[in-house]
Amino acid sequence: MMLDSLSTAIEMPAQVPPNHCRIVGKILQIDSTLLPDKTSPCGKAPCRAVVEITQVLGYGSSFGNPLADGQEISVMFALTLAPTTTDLFPNMDKRLPGLSVGSVFTADVQSLEQFGGGTAYQIFNYWKK
Repeated sequence: MMLDSLSTAIEMPAQVPPNHCRIVGKILQIDSTLLPDKTSPCGKAPCRAVVEITQVLGYGSSFGNPLADGQEISVMFALTLAPTTTDLFPNMDKRLPGLSVGSVFTADVQSLEQFGGGTAYQIFNYWKK
């Protein structure tokens, strides 16, 4: 199944959104642990990965903790690391191709401050290289 056709591709915004950092990253490791809720996308496909930041491209306003080239971060992929099929997202008309270990991609990483300290990172959309 071809998922990267022009009619279904998600376009990269021209500006980096607030509280996001645009990176080029590489998937180093995928956490295969699924959520217990088998009806949720993350209960059907992996959503967590360790990402190496190969290049920081820019920041949106209010991004709290600057990232650096070569840094490794744990990231939650909100739309999973699997291709976005109708089984995972029946009402989603735009498609993502999926990522695997070694995949290189561009993404806007959202910074989420954690209660009690620390930062979590989340990615909704990405553009595979």
